[in-house]
Amino acid sequence: MDNVSLKILEGVDVALRGVVFYAEQVMALERPDLKVRVVAGRRTPGEHEANRLSGVSRAQRSRHLDGMAVDVLIAGGKDDQDAEPYYFWGAALREASRKTTVPIRWGGSWIRLDRLAEVEPREVRAALRESVAEYVRRCRARQLEARKKGLSTKGLGPLLDFGHSEIPEGE
Repeated sequence: MDNVSLKILEGVDVALRGVVFYAEQVMALERPDLKVRVVAGRRTPGEHEANRLSGVSRAQRSRHLDGMAVDVLIAGGKDDQDAEPYYFWGAALREASRKTTVPIRWGGSWIRLDRLAEVEPREVRAALRESVAEYVRRCRARQLEARKKGLSTKGLGPLLDFGHSEIPEGE
């Protein structure tokens, strides 16, 4: 992991930091062509408010404020829009969460990765893809219901934040 990532992780909860380190090692073994770079960890209230105002964040109260969330970029995909490396990252996070017993919610579909505990390792990426598809379907259904009732759909669309991971609230 590069020095910038290590510096960003200094403000992050020690358990989450351990999950990120473990997942990065899994990635290095399985996909050495993909490089993980941590781009966000703990945020100040001012940083969070700036993200909300610019549309980067929807959350009123982000887990980043408590050092309980990280965002990563994965280098080595086809282009900036390539989600495939993030399915490898999600699978690596699931393995790290399982090994460390630290619950993790993944921003690709906002599921707790321990829901995939029974999924065979070779099937995890497919399960993650299906979880994203199901999340998008649920969001679209909420948008449709809101439109039918003449309500705003703001904030009801899917937020596919593949590089985000967090320890869920109350854990």
